[in-house]
Amino acid sequence: MINTFLKTINENLKNKSYFIFVFFFYAISVLFFIIPFMFIEEFFNYNPIEYNPVSEITNKWVFFILILIVAPIIETLIFQIYIIKGFFVFFFILFEKRMNSDKILWLAIFLSSISFGFFHFYNTIYIIIMSCLGFYWGIVYFFCKKRGCSPFITIAILHFLYNATIYLFEEYISIF
Repeated sequence: MINTFLKTINENLKNKSYFIFVFFFYAISVLFFIIPFMFIEEFFNYNPIEYNPVSEITNKWVFFILILIVAPIIETLIFQIYIIKGFFVFFFILFEKRMNSDKILWLAIFLSSISFGFFHFYNTIYIIIMSCLGFYWGIVYFFCKKRGCSPFITIAILHFLYNATIYLFEEYISIF
């Protein structure tokens, strides 16, 4: 299993168009999720995260590993892989005759995104933002499946880049 995983990573890294593909989806996430999020926070003097237990970790390396490595891998496995696949199989069996597979996939992506949002339960606005981001990553998952590249690796990389960008903006950069 690990050899297959490493082989998939190696194949994706050799493909230069894959980097363009990932960067394109990352740029969209910056434009539609990070910048508006920071705009709301800065101009309306609103911090959408009232309490985040992870922020109480004082060791920067532990924080770095949890937020930038563990969270993207675990959350990608749970929300973009297991939940989408699980809902797809469940609804395919349930609605096999009444719905086509594309509609079932969109329903699975929608439910996965709602689950992703509620997992980030800091407050209502943050749940909405994270649900939208989860839906976006579900769409990327769908495109990866159609394109033949690894959805897990792509979403995990996007999640890592998203978390790293948020971390850098919060710690070191003030754009407003």
